[in-house]
Amino acid sequence: MFGGFKQIGIYILLGIALSSALGVGIQSYRLQHYKNKTQALEARTASLERSRVELERMYTGTVSNLIESRKQAQSRIIKLEQALKSQEAREWAETVIPESIREVLGE
Repeated sequence: MFGGFKQIGIYILLGIALSSALGVGIQSYRLQHYKNKTQALEARTASLERSRVELERMYTGTVSNLIESRKQAQSRIIKLEQALKSQEAREWAETVIPESIREVLGE
């Protein structure tokens, strides 16, 4: 009579052990799955960070070049304005350009 209860007890213990093993297996699978996802996201984040740094470097260089070009252009404009206001420029503007030179420039 107690032999049947022992078998039932064994089956219950076996069921508990199997369900525990299955639960641990599922949790291990989930853990590995999330570790893989985390690694993929970390790699993606690192790639995006490298791209950000490269864009920042390019942008900084471009802005620096633009600022330098504007400074040089402004300097040339100031010099041109000063030159146009000079006596020499007024005298030169009053001279007549020879016909032979006008023909060459007109082509």
